[in-house]
Amino acid sequence: MEESVLISIMGNIGDIAITPKGFKPALCNRAIAIIKYIKVLNPYYVFAYLITNDAFENIERIKNGGVQQRINLDVLGKIKVPILPQSFQLQIEQMVKYAHAKLEESKQLYTEAENMLLEELGLKNWQPKNENINVKTLSESFLSSGRLDAEYYQSKYDEVKQKITNFKSIKLKDLVKYPVSSGSTPRAGASDYYTDADNGIPFIRAVDIINSQVQTDNFIYIKSNVHNGILKRTRLKKGDVLFSIAGTVGRCGIFDYDFEANINQALAILRFDETIIKHLYLIFFFNSYIGQLIIEQYSRQGVQTNLNLDELSNLEIPILPMLIQNEISAKIQRSFALKKESKSLLEQAKTMVENEIEKGE
Repeated sequence: MEESVLISIMGNIGDIAITPKGFKPALCNRAIAIIKYIKVLNPYYVFAYLITNDAFENIERIKNGGVQQRINLDVLGKIKVPILPQSFQLQIEQMVKYAHAKLEESKQLYTEAENMLLEELGLKNWQPKNENINVKTLSESFLSSGRLDAEYYQSKYDEVKQKITNFKSIKLKDLVKYPVSSGSTPRAGASDYYTDADNGIPFIRAVDIINSQVQTDNFIYIKSNVHNGILKRTRLKKGDVLFSIAGTVGRCGIFDYDFEANINQALAILRFDETIIKHLYLIFFFNSYIGQLIIEQYSRQGVQTNLNLDELSNLEIPILPMLIQNEISAKIQRSFALKKESKSLLEQAKTMVENEIEKGE
């Protein structure tokens, strides 16, 4: 129901959310605890308290279990929430709601950009036929592609390629001005390579690319001499596009920071200027349903899905008019900004709650 606080109690324990006004009734699985009908306390204030460091420490203390940890509901119910003045709780409510509104606006802009892309490509509401049989001659298949795996020749890939043949396109190897390169990973746990955040250089992995952006929350760090030594070939520059080529193949995001950083072997760098293709347009295209289909065809299945650098270099992207690329890029950029504002507002609400609790101690 609306205005219920949700907390994960199994698996990734401690994730917190709140359902907004107008939220439609829904069910959740046993990994989620629902806190509703809260007396005295404003549910938005409860949400803000549960993301504070004080609440985090409490949750860490009550976790139990082995391989998969969990929180028992009766123990969770014993967590004490400080009762702060109603006026303060209402202030927190307004901030949390404003943050949610910013996030919803961000999602809406992202959807608008996606619709614009699909409409321009003539693919709005398009769905592949997913036929089980696709007949190919030897010259059409192995002799030209070198691929023997049947998955590569599924009809849906032919369909999407046919849809975008009306547009001029460019291969990534003809777009980039710096050879497509992947990173390297030093030996795991080797003290000669890794260090902490205070002394190290961020070492970006595929898991750090979320929703077209490089997220900084879970960085690991390598030593400066490693960054400037054995990994100097893949030192990042602001504006580099990062593309995952192993594991979750096809994650695409922009490194939009001024600090030094490097990448591991599961990522490749696409470095190019924006005279033909805008950075955000390329990222958005490959993260779209259509782009993911194109990537899916070339990805090699196995214990770990992968895409080699030659295959990545030969991926093609349709060149839409620069005016359209700019419009799509502007929507994505604004979407990013709103998401950042939303996160900042929640951080402010959390800090306000922490400070107010400290005053009362």
